[in-house]
Amino acid sequence: MRVKILTILLIALLPFQLYSQIEDEIRAYVDTSESMVQQGRLLMLKELNQNNLGKTREIYDYLTALTKDGPYAAFYYNEELYINMLTNDWETVDKLMMDYDYRNDLVYQSSRDLAVKTQAMVSINSQSLTESCEKSSIDEQPKMLIRALLTYLDSDEHDDKYNALISAYKKKYQNQKYESFEKKFMPVKNIIAAWSFSLGSGMVFPTGDLGLDFPENVAINFGMDVNVNKVYASLYIQGSSLKLQRPFYVYSGSDTMKFAFDEKFAYFEGGLKGGYFLIRNNTFQLAPYVSILGSSLKSTKYSDPEDDDLEYEIFNSFAYGAGLHSEIKLYEFKKKIPSYGNPDTYLSFKLDAGYNKIAKFKDKTSIGDIPYFMAALVFGLGKF
Repeated sequence: MRVKILTILLIALLPFQLYSQIEDEIRAYVDTSESMVQQGRLLMLKELNQNNLGKTREIYDYLTALTKDGPYAAFYYNEELYINMLTNDWETVDKLMMDYDYRNDLVYQSSRDLAVKTQAMVSINSQSLTESCEKSSIDEQPKMLIRALLTYLDSDEHDDKYNALISAYKKKYQNQKYESFEKKFMPVKNIIAAWSFSLGSGMVFPTGDLGLDFPENVAINFGMDVNVNKVYASLYIQGSSLKLQRPFYVYSGSDTMKFAFDEKFAYFEGGLKGGYFLIRNNTFQLAPYVSILGSSLKSTKYSDPEDDDLEYEIFNSFAYGAGLHSEIKLYEFKKKIPSYGNPDTYLSFKLDAGYNKIAKFKDKTSIGDIPYFMAALVFGLGKF
């Protein structure tokens, strides 16, 4: 009986002994290539921070040779591309561009700090790297692609320049030599677009008999603008409380409504502006526009919202107009490095001036137009 118990205990403990042996083996195992790659990448980051490109190149060559025949690479594709740019090895850059589809995507897991650092350095040195590339012996076709990429990464360049370079490249070269790199790695042509929200105040200036009844007054406005290349569009609302300057009586059935001096009428307008940019650069915008909107002016005698339909309306009508939009950028929240997806953000100040015509009046004694200007602070997403 005792022998059976001992046998059972031994059988039960055997897997734990085996697991213990495996654990010891795993703990003792070291992938020397992985260890060298990790340490080498850290050393390379240190040398890049000190702008030591000679030592950076030595580390790159060593780690590339070390992992050449292994299952994993030492660097991601974009890291290799930017390291070779920084060290002016344009022949290798050319080869990397041609062989884009044949890259080994299996890379030793590691921090992306090196990718961020190399791209940032390429961005900062884009002008000198462009000059170096132009002097190299590689063909004009890869030079055009490199020139376009460096332009994109140069945060001081305008998007229309990158678009022009890509368009010129596609027009000149129809062969498939760099097709994968161009379509899969290069950024698509930039659409210069922004989406913004604004909040501000301004003035409305009623004219004609309407102006005699209601003088100019402060207005509050809110807008949402969408700018795409040269097209300007804005969805907006504007409201004010206009004070009556000429008391009057209104007969409605058997009732008489009396409106006294300084009595308030609610003015509201909301609609769409559409225009074309005459000027749109990195700091200033100018665009004439036309507008279609709905507009109303009515009394505010009744405090109960259910009695709103009893209020007296001067007009509640379709309106149309034209104006001029201007905007100046105040501050841009710049990213540390350019990226292909995340939008820029900015603060700006806009000033619009326009003239609206009311199509139909209910009160024929108060006919006029409504010129205005509106000023607002703008928060935008995208390219100013």
